[in-house]
Amino acid sequence: MRSGGGKAKGSEFERHVCKQLSLWITHGKKQDIFWRSAMSGGRATVALNFDIVLSAQAGDVSAVHEEGYKFTNKYYVEIKFYKDLEYKSLLLNNTGKFAKFWEHDTCEQARRYSKLPMFIAKENRQPIMIGLNTIGVQNFGDLRSIAKARLFATDLWLVPFEDFLHKASPKRL
Repeated sequence: MRSGGGKAKGSEFERHVCKQLSLWITHGKKQDIFWRSAMSGGRATVALNFDIVLSAQAGDVSAVHEEGYKFTNKYYVEIKFYKDLEYKSLLLNNTGKFAKFWEHDTCEQARRYSKLPMFIAKENRQPIMIGLNTIGVQNFGDLRSIAKARLFATDLWLVPFEDFLHKASPKRL
């Protein structure tokens, strides 16, 4: 990636995730159920400064079709693509980029909108991972068997995104 291309990389990744979630929720029939939220969720954040709650625009994913409303009404989705998410720091000390993104950008914001947190993250040359709390893991048909890690201190379960797409049941929403 050329210097300064991080925003484009992140935006393209958000579009990819929206397409994959659309195909997942429709069992492969439609790829246009979800799309990137306005200003990547920034519109909802700015509105909160004026005590206006734009819950449908909160997070990085918005439903643009009724088939996705249950999902986005229940989950606050944050998406990040970084060169290095600092997994080692996360696992050893609960610090680093991934830890910050999970705690502040995902969990704290999810609480503001009364939603469950979902963090979808990609590091260069690594598989896409999804972070869920225990309730999220159980809501999709108990994903504990496919989780790669669990951090008790922050109630974080790490699940490979591809495994989530194949094992998680959207019917349980």
